[in-house]
Amino acid sequence: MRRIILLCCIASLATLGLTSVAQAGNESTTLGIKLSSTKAKANSKLTVLYSNTTTEPVDSAPFQNHIVVWFPKGAKVDFKDFPSCVVPASARVPASCNKARLGPGFAFNEGRLQDNHNVKATLNVYNGGGNSIYLPAVVTQPADIVIYIRGTLTKVSSGPYGLKLDVPLKLPVILPDTKEPYIKNFNIGPVGAFRTVKGKQVSFIQNPSTCPSSGWAFKLDTTYTDGVTSSAQTTVKCKK
Repeated sequence: MRRIILLCCIASLATLGLTSVAQAGNESTTLGIKLSSTKAKANSKLTVLYSNTTTEPVDSAPFQNHIVVWFPKGAKVDFKDFPSCVVPASARVPASCNKARLGPGFAFNEGRLQDNHNVKATLNVYNGGGNSIYLPAVVTQPADIVIYIRGTLTKVSSGPYGLKLDVPLKLPVILPDTKEPYIKNFNIGPVGAFRTVKGKQVSFIQNPSTCPSSGWAFKLDTTYTDGVTSSAQTTVKCKK
């Protein structure tokens, strides 16, 4: 099954939104990315919006189990100047990790559950130090669990890309005798933090220092449980 990628860009006053739509048969997946600033070398915050819909029966529809987001060459992430915390895999996030929180979010899942329950989860993003990003999701209905999600953010040198966020998705069974929940949408952000270091304001995320005429390149690779991988890529306009 081949997934066709349709791309468009949306600009507003202070933010730039990148919207990618992947369609395959009865499925439609949309990703949006917004930056709080599109100026070169500026401190910035990132918002990620994702949604997935299908007209197939949810029990048989393939869903995402691995996402890789590629960021433009020259973009920087400052792990060392910000508090970090290792989020435990088997418990709620301890209060001691609050200082490492980078941003909020939420997730809405549906289907694959008894009586077709809808599941809402509260997401938070934490600096794990090194190259780790934690995205634990706290579910309170229809069961009380924490979904453990850990991604790795690393430098790369691959064409127009300079950073890669690799996020495996392994969702647990929430209710007995059911399958894993089907991801409908999630919204994360704005992710980022600012602080003063040696009299200078620094940010967890910093835009590239240059603004090429072609713009900044972004890409999203998504792998589904049926083994198919789709790739959406585009460039966004920036300011010098």
